[in-house]
Amino acid sequence: FENTNNTAEYEALILGLQVAKEQGVKNLLARGDAELIVKQVRNLFQVKNGRLKHYRNQ
Repeated sequence: FENTNNTAEYEALILGLQVAKEQGVKNLLARGDAELIVKQVRNLFQVKNGRLKHYRNQ
């Protein structure tokens, strides 16, 4: 299984959101510098890579 910067960015985002949820966080502002991931999460870009679709849909 090959890991890329994009999959690492998605994994970090998902982990951060999971921790925030476990801690009972009600409001959260997520920031990122990975333009592709940010735009995919905001539905500005389509996710074409099958592996990234898995992360995007979590």
